[in-house]
Amino acid sequence: MKSFQWTFWIIGLTFQFLVTQALLSGPFRQFTVLFAYLLCLTVTTITDILMRLDIAKLGSVYVRYYWAGDLLRESALYAVVISLVLHAMPDSRRRATLLRVLVALSMLFWVGSILIYQDPNVSRWMNRVVRNLSFCSAVATLILWFVLIASEKRDTRLLVITGGLGLQMTGEAIGQSLIQISKSTQVVGILTLMFAHFLCLYIWWRAFSTAPESSPAS
Repeated sequence: MKSFQWTFWIIGLTFQFLVTQALLSGPFRQFTVLFAYLLCLTVTTITDILMRLDIAKLGSVYVRYYWAGDLLRESALYAVVISLVLHAMPDSRRRATLLRVLVALSMLFWVGSILIYQDPNVSRWMNRVVRNLSFCSAVATLILWFVLIASEKRDTRLLVITGGLGLQMTGEAIGQSLIQISKSTQVVGILTLMFAHFLCLYIWWRAFSTAPESSPAS
């Protein structure tokens, strides 16, 4: 599997660059949280490369770094989903109230997961926290999809972005399940995870590279 690592890094950085460039050339102000997530992906990918080259032999140090990076990426993705839910809702006083409630609940859940599952075993601890964040991101994505479908006007771009998120989270769920089944299915699980992530980035790139379309809901 190590022989594919550089390929994954190169593909990931390429897609991250393409999506970031398309976003900066288009609706940057509407998706600032998503832009921050892309920056997080790029920085952590580059750091992954440097860490593997410099201190890969320091097992305990790398394990702590790996989970810290994974927690950061999952937290940023969680923030993206919440921001898209708010973006899909019309401007109103209820929207401002909902923003405060969602931010408060998100922070409470994030901090609560870290404190409740605290464990001397860093891998076991962070695995549970990241699992919780991933589950909540999936639920929030489902809520976002229902909000978009029920909207009077269909925002095609936002629907495509949400579809990419849904595919990534589905792939993550399948991949994690395959990884945990046995060692013989770990490679397939990792490939499923990476394919779903790259597919999401590709869909986002296409969404930001084309003009948005809005049409009345049927």
